[in-house]
Amino acid sequence: MNCKGGGSYSLDQINEAAYEASKAQLVPCQNCGRKFASDRIQVHQRSCKPGSTSKPIGVCFLFILHFNSMHVLFYIV
Repeated sequence: MNCKGGGSYSLDQINEAAYEASKAQLVPCQNCGRKFASDRIQVHQRSCKPGSTSKPIGVCFLFILHFNSMHVLFYIV
């Protein structure tokens, strides 16, 4: 895939960049340390108790990448 600026990137490189960018935006819970999107942390903290060490069952990521005027949606389970 060619991108603006003359660079050429594989789909794996684009996905890796999107994954790293999304991880950098996650906010840790003050109680259990799990990380959530900034718009979901408050919902989680309503039910999370201090000292909780439960681990997530699974992790899902939703990425929206912008290429020129197109939006590309990635949902990774």
